[in-house]
Amino acid sequence: MTEIIENDAGDPYWFVATGAELREAIAAIPSETLLAANRAVWTSRGLEPPKMTAAGLRKALLAKHQRAASQPDDLVLPIEEAARHLKLTGRVLRYRIQQGEFEGHTRPLPGGQTGLVFAPRARRWSIVVERPDPRVMANMVDAGAKPGQPCDFFIRGDERRHTYTRLASGENWRTSW
Repeated sequence: MTEIIENDAGDPYWFVATGAELREAIAAIPSETLLAANRAVWTSRGLEPPKMTAAGLRKALLAKHQRAASQPDDLVLPIEEAARHLKLTGRVLRYRIQQGEFEGHTRPLPGGQTGLVFAPRARRWSIVVERPDPRVMANMVDAGAKPGQPCDFFIRGDERRHTYTRLASGENWRTSW
């Protein structure tokens, strides 16, 4: 089961997994949780959420985190710090490394030090795929967008046209962003 971490408001915001477990962890997130977390980001800002499906969100979430997951997430600690975690002294750990006991588990660190590699650690990954751009919301205020009214914007450097719609109820809308 994937661990879901909530934000201060009690909304699901992150999940915990290692880089190797990322695909399975995303698949294990309940569809309702995934949809609710991504909709809440939009509605909390007074905007209609874009059309989303759980399958589309899973695919976008995997694409969003794939590059970071491909980076090694091993924990490499200097010898003295690694010795504390192993409940050894630094001298004993250095001796055991010299004897070849940790062969294949050492890495050079900057400054000529040696580090000991520990198993990959679990990381927090965001459940939210895309957030509304605050610049667009400020432009909507300047344009005087009414509740339920869509506004189209082109953002410099992005060829896509972004359509944002205010919530018809007018809830959570601020006049300054």
